[in-house]
Amino acid sequence: MKQIQIIGNLGGNAEVKKIGENDYASFSIAITEKIKGEDVTTWFSCLKYGTNEKLLPHLVKGTKVFVQGNLSAKISESNEKTYLNLSINVDKLELISKPAEVAQVVEASPAPQSTSSYMMPESTPLTSDNDSSLPF
Repeated sequence: MKQIQIIGNLGGNAEVKKIGENDYASFSIAITEKIKGEDVTTWFSCLKYGTNEKLLPHLVKGTKVFVQGNLSAKISESNEKTYLNLSINVDKLELISKPAEVAQVVEASPAPQSTSSYMMPESTPLTSDNDSSLPF
């Protein structure tokens, strides 16, 4: 298995789907980086099994998230072009920031939160012995 950790922005709102009796959230994450002076965007299709009702309303387009999970890659061809499809089966998911309109809704909510991020209950916080300034 190939483990991967990424931080990126959601490309659209998460959708809840079912396989048999199991729920999962489906969403895409974009990572943009400069390569030879040009912006290059890499897209990842993500699946997170088991849904969390508190988290799903915040998985909207533009939200910055951290995900960790198993990476799979598939090559496909269409119209004489070759595509690399990257997918992540997400083990850990953490909100890092929210789009402005989502942040306003969360701030107006009476639910107490000590930070602006929400971590799924089955996740554990990530820490680094070398850098305590990491945002997650």
